[in-house]
Amino acid sequence: MKHFIFQMLVVMTVNNVFSQTDLSHLNDDFSNPNSISNWKSHHQTEGWPGFISKSEISDQSNTWLIEPQSSGWFGEFHRGPYYYKEVSGDFTVITRVKVTGYETQSPTSSYSLAGLMVRAARPIDADKNAKGHENWMFLSTGAATKKDVPQFESKNTAKGKSKLKVFPAKTGWIELAISRKGNQFYQSYRYDGDTAWVLLRVVERNDMPETLQVGILAYSDFWSVARKYFFNRQKFNTVEVNGKPDVKAEFDYVKFIRPLNEEKIEIKVGFPLLEMTKKQKSIIGLM
Repeated sequence: MKHFIFQMLVVMTVNNVFSQTDLSHLNDDFSNPNSISNWKSHHQTEGWPGFISKSEISDQSNTWLIEPQSSGWFGEFHRGPYYYKEVSGDFTVITRVKVTGYETQSPTSSYSLAGLMVRAARPIDADKNAKGHENWMFLSTGAATKKDVPQFESKNTAKGKSKLKVFPAKTGWIELAISRKGNQFYQSYRYDGDTAWVLLRVVERNDMPETLQVGILAYSDFWSVARKYFFNRQKFNTVEVNGKPDVKAEFDYVKFIRPLNEEKIEIKVGFPLLEMTKKQKSIIGLM
């Protein structure tokens, strides 16, 4: 039944939002355990430890289960599982995800979340430890500033400097979306059972390249690592820590859409919790 629904979503999306280049070949509903091999990973591509306790596709639920070790993404700190595909031009990426603790509905360690990430690859000729080359943003759900309290974390990082915003959320399955339209990135969510998408945040980035890494990440227990290595980022990014990670992230699917390019979207940048109109949703592919 899940696969039928997923296929219907893809067909409806292609019919309603088809543009010059179809992105459906990037979609993954995790019905095939071997499809993990179609994803690139940050740690393998750039040569870092993975800090992964579990990363596997369940034969029973057909979901990608990711459990990170103590980890976190902030500024020049980048440790924890991030899997991506490369996308050029405008796009919308959508995932359905449920984030819990190992035994609780919400993680019991702060900054323990999972969701979508968009990132510019580091320059090939840049030293892996050189500063100023981390450019990315993400929208995640889990527990951010408060343990056991469901929240969204929206983080924007430019040249290794991060700024984050935290919003209240709910537990359970949720769809997250990030849409690129030129130099603007729209972060949205929709809970299971809801029909309307909610636009959480718009980020303007004039520095992002044409081709970006687009995918999913999970991280947990930032402060266990930061307490030891906050002033030593090389160790932060490479040394294992005996902390208290507490994230189970189940990804049901990830789908990629090429949005319409006929009109511009007029929305205030950074205005939170804005309900999108039908016209705005159609332009960025959220129909």
